[in-house]
Amino acid sequence: MNFNSKEEADLFESKMTAANLWFEKDTEDHQGDILYLFAVKNREFDLVQKINFEVNAKFRKNFIPNKTGRYVLVGFFLFIMLIALIGYFKTNY
Repeated sequence: MNFNSKEEADLFESKMTAANLWFEKDTEDHQGDILYLFAVKNREFDLVQKINFEVNAKFRKNFIPNKTGRYVLVGFFLFIMLIALIGYFKTNY
């Protein structure tokens, strides 16, 4: 597992310690950024993956950060679907 921010790595480490799971921790310089690396046992991978998903969910960012932009995009796709349905029914009925 790897993380780009210290906050994510610290939360992951605390959750791993709380779950009493073995891990090794290291840092690596990657193109000027610091990566926080964790090594885990293969047999515990499912548990670690669940913890990883929880950490990623906590630090998740929206694909489109602007709320208005999200609604405009959804409205646009609904409008396109409406045009497609009208075209379908006009040609077949």
